[in-house]
Amino acid sequence: MSTWRTNLISMACVCIVATTASAQSQNRLPVAPADMQYRYEAAPLGFLDIVTMRDGTKFVGKIMEWADEVWIFNPAGNATRVPTSQVDTLLFRRDDRPVLKPALPDLTVQFIERLPHESSYRGLVNDDGTALNGTARPQRHQGGQQITLRISIANGGFAPSQSVSVAVYADDQTIKTAELPAVAPGDSHVVETTWNYNLGAKQFRVLIDPDGKQQEAARWNNSFVEPVQALGVLVRVSAGLGDGGFGLTDTHNVADFVQYQLQSFNALMAASTHDLAPNGIIERVRCDKLEIATTDATPVPDGRYDAVIDFKLPEYSQQAAGYTLRMDWPTMRSLAAQLGLADPSPLETGVAQSRMYNRFGRPALVEHTLSDSERGFMGGVAGCRFSRVEAAYLNAVRGKPRGVRGSYLNQIPGNIGFVVHDREGKPLPGVEVGIFQLGRTETGDSLLRGAGGNSPLIEAATDESGGLQLPNRPVTAGVSVDGIGARANAFGTIAQDYSNGLMAVRLRHGGKESFHFISLLDAQAAVLDGHEQQWSVTFHTPFVAGEVPTSPPYVVPLAAEETEAGEAALAWPLPRGVAPERIREWQLYERRGYAGQDHEGWHLREVRLPGDNALRDLIDATDVVPDFTPDQRNEDVFITIAMVSKDGSLGSMSEPGFLSSASQARSLAIWSDTAFISLDTEGPIRMLYWDAVAGTQPYMPINDAEPGYEPHFAGLAFRDATLIAADPVNHCIAMYDVSRDRHTLIRVIPDQDVWPGAPGFMPGAFATPQDVAVDADGRIYVADTGNHRVQILSGQGEPQGLLDPDYRFLQPSAVCFAFGHLCVTDNAGTRVRVYRIADGKATFKLELPQLSDAGRAIVDHQGQIFVCAAKESGDERSLLRFAPDGESATFVDKVQRSDLGAIVRPRGFYQHGNDATQAYFVNDFPYGVRRVQLAPQP
Repeated sequence: MSTWRTNLISMACVCIVATTASAQSQNRLPVAPADMQYRYEAAPLGFLDIVTMRDGTKFVGKIMEWADEVWIFNPAGNATRVPTSQVDTLLFRRDDRPVLKPALPDLTVQFIERLPHESSYRGLVNDDGTALNGTARPQRHQGGQQITLRISIANGGFAPSQSVSVAVYADDQTIKTAELPAVAPGDSHVVETTWNYNLGAKQFRVLIDPDGKQQEAARWNNSFVEPVQALGVLVRVSAGLGDGGFGLTDTHNVADFVQYQLQSFNALMAASTHDLAPNGIIERVRCDKLEIATTDATPVPDGRYDAVIDFKLPEYSQQAAGYTLRMDWPTMRSLAAQLGLADPSPLETGVAQSRMYNRFGRPALVEHTLSDSERGFMGGVAGCRFSRVEAAYLNAVRGKPRGVRGSYLNQIPGNIGFVVHDREGKPLPGVEVGIFQLGRTETGDSLLRGAGGNSPLIEAATDESGGLQLPNRPVTAGVSVDGIGARANAFGTIAQDYSNGLMAVRLRHGGKESFHFISLLDAQAAVLDGHEQQWSVTFHTPFVAGEVPTSPPYVVPLAAEETEAGEAALAWPLPRGVAPERIREWQLYERRGYAGQDHEGWHLREVRLPGDNALRDLIDATDVVPDFTPDQRNEDVFITIAMVSKDGSLGSMSEPGFLSSASQARSLAIWSDTAFISLDTEGPIRMLYWDAVAGTQPYMPINDAEPGYEPHFAGLAFRDATLIAADPVNHCIAMYDVSRDRHTLIRVIPDQDVWPGAPGFMPGAFATPQDVAVDADGRIYVADTGNHRVQILSGQGEPQGLLDPDYRFLQPSAVCFAFGHLCVTDNAGTRVRVYRIADGKATFKLELPQLSDAGRAIVDHQGQIFVCAAKESGDERSLLRFAPDGESATFVDKVQRSDLGAIVRPRGFYQHGNDATQAYFVNDFPYGVRRVQLAPQP
């Protein structure tokens, strides 16, 4: 059976459900919103749609959705209503049900055209919302003005209709009764009448064949209603749109599909209620004319309609087959944009958009998100209700001619400031402030940045009251055609698409740092709350005022195997010069989320008393956070510690310890004093870095050299200060310069024109590469997993052949070079082969006995081989040591402990070039870097 499937996690298809006009079924169907006048009949047995809930429960029937609900109709027309948040998937199974064209007529109202047309500013305004020179003020219908109503009635059935009567009403007033002549299938007829425009009238109503003179394929669409006061829309539809069988309105009439879309849009506006819009959005739209779009369609005259929308069949046949079964929300968003709304999505910034630096000179990885209510209709998932800001604007300009987009973004407070509070909630003076702002580059990228380099746009300090008033920047004066003026403000000239509507605030005090945001959307909401002249934001920080005790520099997460208690633990070094007897207690704070996003701030998680449970040179805090395991978390966790002295003074917080939500580490490489760790995750942070200053922290390089490139890191290696990363998702290797403050993408190999990248099999191309290694002469070895080979590249990335071309590798997954030897792991992690690399040539040396879950292996000066692997299938991965024995090797022992702590499911061997006696690897969660002693060079 052919099906059409929608996953509500990524897309919510939202439609409107309404009552039937048939007296026979009127009592069976639930009542839809009062504004929803369109109607449909009961679900026939042919509908076998399936709704699958997140808990696995399933419902079968006819699926129709509305806003935040899904309605499932059974054949009797009774509905089960469930929240969309509880729905996993929708399965539309309608293509195979009988859709024989009934040999019956089907009359329906296509549209009501009103003459003269109400003109608008559409296409006749400048970018700033002012009218083009010579543009006349749009004319709207006035009370008492005589207008002509041209009611187009089509026969969407498959038999000629009889001559039937038609009645036209304005509320309860009869405007026209007429006899509709016979209409052939696919044809239409216009009933014309005049009416003196009455501003108090609410709706036009058209009844076709009210006496039931003829049998039709559907009779519910013989009744048509549209609001009197509404904005006129020209609707163009693709030719053949109505040829795909029944749509969501149970008819073959494309006009029913179009009217359903517009009336659903109206009903969604009515349902978007807020404190300032208790009756929802009063604005309405209507179809003034419906045209079949052709390749030689006449251009639409500017100013004729308030909006022009197109319903087009998708290019892909599978999507086209189900198109008429659902709401076309992208087209409805286009309609809302023409009504003046802007999409706030640019205010949501990811970590890759940050061009700010923290106090260590490292990338400040911050992101800004919006709540579902803030995203509203324009920025939310399909069918979201309109936001409070959207509703306020649409109600303010109700009935006005359209043509301006985003002018309401200028409605922000005349002055904006903020107050910084310390950890106790008291205003904090003397805080260093740096302001950065979102903006578009010449290439169109949207970045959070300052004046250049690490310099903010604004540098200042909070005053004695902890406050700072942002300076207003001049703007071009002017008033848009919908009456909204621009004035000097903290954001400067406001882009009408929100693209510069975000400021990041970097705060520094007492050696600590905190990042916060001021959003244009919040500024608009502040005006709605009465802060038109002055708005002050409060930033809650972890800062401590005055002289404070010295707190530990950072928190160290420990794996369960590293503690006597056998559970996940945290530890922190005792600060230098602080005697244990001076400490009253340690206060442990936690923040969940990501990087600089700090909506809720730090939460006190635990208070620990000092004791004699020293773990090496660390003060151990076992059992503090018992859920530190990846399978129990779905977001990153930050942990920080503060010391309370005997006199009750609270110290500042330590550097946050970072625990990623990734399932496991993949690889690591070391340059200078920093270890880079790749993660097996689909989250935004796919790499970590570790050093002795700030512990383990998120890492994100700049990828501006390849717009659209979203890296996925696997194996890592260094060639001098160039980090080389295998990217199995984009089928390439990427090179980064880490000698700069902000590590930057140099190039990708091979060159790609489109992202995500595609696999290749020619020399220098890759298919799912999993690992890289660099030998002593700078040559690069790539585990070209999908092509079952190990490629050799020059230091500049030019292909130089294959490793052991006569040997058949099977999905090589790991390569590692050390002390003149290259180890290759393949065959699903069961085989490790060792090659001697000398004078640019590779010579096979030996193969380890069969292993399980093997990763990188490394050879020391005495020829011993260390490998991260399990010795037998079913064992846990550990660190194994082998001694050479001809063309094979003999198992020596399992290394139980490193000099940096326990060994826990290790991954990613790497030999640090500065110390020939050490090899490093990364433990499994929580990804601690460990090292093992190698035999010294003879």
